Amino acid sequence: STSLASMILSDVPGLSELRLARVLRVVRLFHRIASLRKIIFAIVRAVPAVSHAMMLVLLLMSIFAILGVTFFRSMDPNYTDFATAMFTLYQFLTFDNSAFLTQDLQSRLDGAITDPGYSSAAMAGAALYMVGFQLLLSYVLMNVGMAVLLQEFGSYASNMRREEEDAAEVRKRGDSPLDPLMKYLAQFESEEAMDEAIKNIFMFIDEDASGSVDCGEMREGFARMSWVKGAVLLTEDHFDRIVMRDGLHDGHGKLSLQHFRELMLRQFRQYEITQATLSASQGRLDEQINTVLRSLKEVLAAMRSVRALEQHLDQIEARVVMYEAAFPAPQATRTSAPSRGRDWEPDPGRSGTPPPSSSGLLADDGGAFTPPCPRPSCI
Repeated sequence: STSLASMILSDVPGLSELRLARVLRVVRLFHRIASLRKIIFAIVRAVPAVSHAMMLVLLLMSIFAILGVTFFRSMDPNYTDFATAMFTLYQFLTFDNSAFLTQDLQSRLDGAITDPGYSSAAMAGAALYMVGFQLLLSYVLMNVGMAVLLQEFGSYASNMRREEEDAAEVRKRGDSPLDPLMKYLAQFESEEAMDEAIKNIFMFIDEDASGSVDCGEMREGFARMSWVKGAVLLTEDHFDRIVMRDGLHDGHGKLSLQHFRELMLRQFRQYEITQATLSASQGRLDEQINTVLRSLKEVLAAMRSVRALEQHLDQIEARVVMYEAAFPAPQATRTSAPSRGRDWEPDPGRSGTPPPSSSGLLADDGGAFTPPCPRPSCI
């Protein structure tokens, strides 16, 4: 579009130079390459801490610039005013031709002061001024600022590593990082109670009472909620996915109370769907397990019945053996009188009716028991 505009409006001065803005396309690599993105984010996060050290450096530079203008303004053009003195001290700070500036100041002081005693004192004061500035600012405070930058960078790198580990753990579990918080919200039975709980959580997270929270405030606030069972591991990737991509922010990555409430309700609905799916699958599994358990219970009941029957039979057999030992069976014996039977023959000297046996209960079939017949026709 810039090239087309420069071709149409060729008479407009400086329009063709706008095509140089295309070199800024390389900035898009910072978003695509994860390592570059981490470096940029670390530098941005370190700016507040480093700015404090830089403010101290500027304050001391201003003090030294005022001293330089006060003492050397009439003798050295590098200290004619405050801005020129600040630029000269910046050259000292970066070691940009600082030796030449020091020698030039000393030579100008030597030529401007005619009194030898005063000239020596002025030379010593100028040397103390330059050496003190370089020692205090160039060697101490600049290194302090660099140390603060490295510390913030290392802290950000360790936080990113911990977030990646937490995200890997969350992906391994297969649930959402906000599931412990959703489980806490599921305890409220009414929507009014849940809305009140969401509002209290937002006020707890928003420590500065600014009316909005960002990713860092949410992560730190969730970590402080001791009444929630389980760790709420909110990572920046998950924050981008559930907040930035869905537009639940004010355009600067911060959530108001309304945005936070909408986020919590969306996550809660997703949590309910996930739990319902898991309950359904778990219900089918429980049904199969219950079927197997019922079958096992039936087998065990049958085994107990067989075992009880065997024990009952053993008891009956033991009683039979006991009765046989206590009451032996009587042995059948024949009397002198012949018994009734198939092999009985009448005695020619007796009447034709044989007398009954002595007991009247024994027969001739091997001593088998024959019950007596009460009717007269039987004898």
